[in-house]
Amino acid sequence: MGDNEGSLGERAQQYSNALDEIRALEASLRPHKQVKEDLRDLLLQDFAELGIDSVSTPNGRKLYLHRTIWAGRAGGVTEEEFVAAVNNHGATHHAVGEKVNLHTLSAVLRELERDGKELPTELAEVVETREVFDIKGTKR
Repeated sequence: MGDNEGSLGERAQQYSNALDEIRALEASLRPHKQVKEDLRDLLLQDFAELGIDSVSTPNGRKLYLHRTIWAGRAGGVTEEEFVAAVNNHGATHHAVGEKVNLHTLSAVLRELERDGKELPTELAEVVETREVFDIKGTKR
């Protein structure tokens, strides 16, 4: 084990050093990420005010509006009522167990919207939908 112990110790130290370097790099990115978030918020306002959904930059990148729909339990609805209503709806039977898988339910909502269908009434009464807008960009 003599050789392996030295190798193990060296590898452990290298791994520890890599963790330190990653933490330092992540810390150095925080201000840049904040600038990006602030600019995203301003761009979302610009897009809404101008009624546009994309813009091309001088460096050739296309920035575009990205919309995602998320599902959640409506206010005033108990977890039991929520699970029962979702369980009773055939299209989302795969989305639940004892609890509702909100990612899967959200995907079902997005599929319904894509297909031009409305959320069934029994679900609309217990499901709250939320739109989240973001700015995405193509690679240059």
